[in-house]
Amino acid sequence: AMAQCLDAGYQAVLMAPTTVLAVQHEQTLAALFAPLGVDVALLTGSSRASERKKINNRLHSGTLRLLIGTHALLSDDVQFSRLGLAIVDEQHRFGVRQRWALTEKGGAIHLLAMSATPIPRTLALGLYDDLAMTVMRGMPAGRLPVETRVLSAQGRGALAAGIQRLLDQNAYCYWITPRIDDDDVSVMKRAEALRGHFPHAGVQALHGRMKAAEKNQALADFTAGRCRLLVATTVVEVGVNVPEARLIVIEDADCYGLAQLHQLRGRVGRSNQQAYCVLMPAPNATAAAVQRLQYLVQYHDGLTLAELDLELRGSGDAMGVQQSGVVGFRVLDWMEDAPLIRQAHTQTVDVSLPPVMRNFWRPVSDAVD
Repeated sequence: AMAQCLDAGYQAVLMAPTTVLAVQHEQTLAALFAPLGVDVALLTGSSRASERKKINNRLHSGTLRLLIGTHALLSDDVQFSRLGLAIVDEQHRFGVRQRWALTEKGGAIHLLAMSATPIPRTLALGLYDDLAMTVMRGMPAGRLPVETRVLSAQGRGALAAGIQRLLDQNAYCYWITPRIDDDDVSVMKRAEALRGHFPHAGVQALHGRMKAAEKNQALADFTAGRCRLLVATTVVEVGVNVPEARLIVIEDADCYGLAQLHQLRGRVGRSNQQAYCVLMPAPNATAAAVQRLQYLVQYHDGLTLAELDLELRGSGDAMGVQQSGVVGFRVLDWMEDAPLIRQAHTQTVDVSLPPVMRNFWRPVSDAVD
């Protein structure tokens, strides 16, 4: 899509939610476009003022046609000469206004939003026909579905033994907690405890309050094997690709949505070896919350989980910025009536009907417009 856009004389931009992921995209695209003589630039919040000014000048003059970046792309000073395509990777990590802001940096800009787990509002917009949905089913060649289990606190002894077996096989492990400090279910406390259990695993902590250099060093140590047990918050949810990682433990898993849990699970199983995901609900988790986690055990397809998320959380406001919750239809149910909604897009209006009936049978997309 980017190549076609550039060939037509336009500029293209790709926005990612983290610097780590943006850097990966920049490196990949730079290698792909180098034979075509196309420069690729990277703009993040840590870009120096001089580099930022240089990029903005080249964008405005049109000499820079392909830009990769993070939320820094949304700044008012980032102006394009002729933007034709905006791509938002991991779109579930951005707010509605942030996605709109990128498409407002020009006229009639095409938008491509990508995610392994679309948020409920995105699925609803697909039903409204406001978004054209392209679904990529299946897994990359050679990969196995991640075996997922829900484990109670009583099973921690077996979990420790399982972690040790994997470490003995030179595998890497993630341990995800919802908080940075303050209580036992936190990155710092959990890292300290795990160092005592696995002294030879090089246990390290990773969270959003760390400086960029510290985060990069922790990820580099994990990638190189100097650290084989990484305790982190959801900062590793996207953009971290370590094929040797075969286990992810998610503590207080009931705190997260299905989409986020599926994204976290995607950090493992990135090789041809069997990987595992252990979901540990909080001790005070409700029966309904624990039952919801069973969906991750049953399903490995991100779109299926997104549809379940839509059913559980609601679709949000298609005309506004609310990304979940009940819309308030009196007779329409998103899940049960989805085939009927899709069918409505293909129907033609019988002009012989009375005006009131012609209005009633308008396609949904027309009604929204």
